[in-house]
Amino acid sequence: MSARVALDAIRTAEQSRDGLNAFLSIADPETLSAAQARAGHGILRGVPVAVKDNLATLDLPTTCGSRHLEEYRSPFEATVIRRLRDAGGIIDRKSTRLNSSHQIISYAVFCL
Repeated sequence: MSARVALDAIRTAEQSRDGLNAFLSIADPETLSAAQARAGHGILRGVPVAVKDNLATLDLPTTCGSRHLEEYRSPFEATVIRRLRDAGGIIDRKSTRLNSSHQIISYAVFCL
């Protein structure tokens, strides 16, 4: 399955009435084509990769799940993103993440 076919299926599921609500942003077709063109010859060549929305990317918004950062575009890319791209991975979507209060509560419960 190509990255474009996978992304189209995800976009369709997200737009349905009972969408997954799993992704905050999905790459547009032009961005995906550019990413596929520059995919290297690494171990992940052409593999679509979803990353958490708190990892800075140049071509997708980095909102950390906050409406205050809806339109924020990072001026740099996180090291892990650069390494995924160097290995040939295609960063095509950003997934939702828990907000800080949920993480603190989960951690506190886990430690009890």
